[in-house]
Amino acid sequence: MLEVNLAESSSNEWFIDSGASKHVTGQKSLLSDLDSNCRSKISTTGGHTLNVAGKGSVKVPTPSGGIRIDNVLYVPGLPTPATRGKQSRSPKPRILPPRPAGLVRKVATRAQQPLELLHTDICGPLSSKSLSGSRYILTITDDFSRFSWLYFLKKKSETLVKFKQFKSMIELQTSHRIKAIRSDNGEEYISQDFIRFCDESGIIRQLTQTYTPHQNGVAEQKNRTLLDKARCMAFASGIPNHLWTEAVATANYVTNRTSTKANNGVTPFERLTGKLPLYVYRRREPPPSSSSIDVPSSDPFVITTRSGRASRPPARLSDFHLNILESPELTCLPASVEAALLYPGWKTAMEAELEPIYENDTWSLVPLPPDQKVICTKWVFRVKTNADGTTAKLKARLVTRGFQQQASQDYNETFAPVVKWNTLRSVVALAGHQGWSIYHLDVKTAFLNGVITEYIYVSPPPGFSNSPPTHACKLRKALYGLKQAPRA
Repeated sequence: MLEVNLAESSSNEWFIDSGASKHVTGQKSLLSDLDSNCRSKISTTGGHTLNVAGKGSVKVPTPSGGIRIDNVLYVPGLPTPATRGKQSRSPKPRILPPRPAGLVRKVATRAQQPLELLHTDICGPLSSKSLSGSRYILTITDDFSRFSWLYFLKKKSETLVKFKQFKSMIELQTSHRIKAIRSDNGEEYISQDFIRFCDESGIIRQLTQTYTPHQNGVAEQKNRTLLDKARCMAFASGIPNHLWTEAVATANYVTNRTSTKANNGVTPFERLTGKLPLYVYRRREPPPSSSSIDVPSSDPFVITTRSGRASRPPARLSDFHLNILESPELTCLPASVEAALLYPGWKTAMEAELEPIYENDTWSLVPLPPDQKVICTKWVFRVKTNADGTTAKLKARLVTRGFQQQASQDYNETFAPVVKWNTLRSVVALAGHQGWSIYHLDVKTAFLNGVITEYIYVSPPPGFSNSPPTHACKLRKALYGLKQAPRA
């Protein structure tokens, strides 16, 4: 219903409001291009209801010649003396539905043990069917560890069957029992069979409010994350659309073994199982002499049974092979300092980073004064690759958390002069004109040669310190990450 605010005026005056949804008139003779098929109702401020009999255009004379107003409503019987007015929306009453039992409004704390609370949702239908005919994804996420499990469904009606399979598997493997699940109000979650199964199993159902998907934000965010990663992998590899299940499953595998902010940098796999993920998969190219890949007997994928028969991996995994992380040629980033120290490649890189720091006498280990604070240090790991994608070297950099510094207390000026592009272009042009050779020089530890004047204390390198907890490193020279490091 719409409300009409009428302006008292003579028959030759128009009140034009650019903020009005529509203009109205009660004089049919003023309208041109009348469309009689436009039918609706409007209400006046006095509570009367009037019928709209059409709409058209009106030309309003002005000193400069006149203007044209389109979509003017024709309302027979518009109260006099006002024959024109404006139409505006009246505020709609806000009606809140009653809160059903088990409704979730706000959760302030995380689960304290595995399977205490599960977030679940169904994503789909997807536009393409998988090889097995699936078009839906059932995601189940543990609130404690944020570890996720996936089930691919042909129909939503398979949800209960898959959930029963999941319940039997996860309770046996983790020695924990499912206590509560959180979901939306989809028919698959509020069916009588699903409710009966949860009641018999003692599982508490937490349902979100209607049209509030953010109340089940963990599951919704998981759907978005997995689909975004799967699309990137599918686009980069050029796989056909019917292999989307493999892309989503791979995305979930990687996500479960990637550190997350929700776990304070710990991977979901480690938080759930208490173990570090120890394996990484690398793609290998097929031999040029053969169009198919034959897995050799020494391949770590091949498993020999008691009968002596070789058990080979499925064909869809034939272009992958398994590397144990004890290998010095590691091509993935460690999730933590403790994980990096387990592998010789990363440990060697960290020791190489500390060697020039000790040689340059960058800091001295002293007792921390009571009025000083410690700026934390951290390790940053990178894999340097060659042009063909092979691993060139492993790089570990010790940096400070410069964002913990305070202006005028830990640093003053941060400006550092840099070379302009115009100067660089002029030098290159001059060298080319004169036939000179240009050499590129890279100072590996440039920041370690800058002397700082402020009193700055940093924590010892993580994983390489046996100093007492009351001691800190007083800097004599700059480290990467300090605010004043470029200037120094």
